[in-house]
Amino acid sequence: MTDQDVIDEFNEGFAPIVTHMNGFQRYTAAKTGNSSTLFFMNAFDTEELAHGAEEAAKSFVNESPQLSNHT
Repeated sequence: MTDQDVIDEFNEGFAPIVTHMNGFQRYTAAKTGNSSTLFFMNAFDTEELAHGAEEAAKSFVNESPQLSNHT
């Protein structure tokens, strides 16, 4: 799985979830220039709401067979 595959998986599966969460402001996914490291950022109205997105991201990775084998 390439770094772009991981970004695509998040954009297709996680972005639709996170963008509909309470307090959502912004979602960003980007390559870093190092194929083993990617940048993901979510911005929310409050720290508490941001923690909810963090938990949702963990669940998304754990439930995705393509991603859970590469963490």
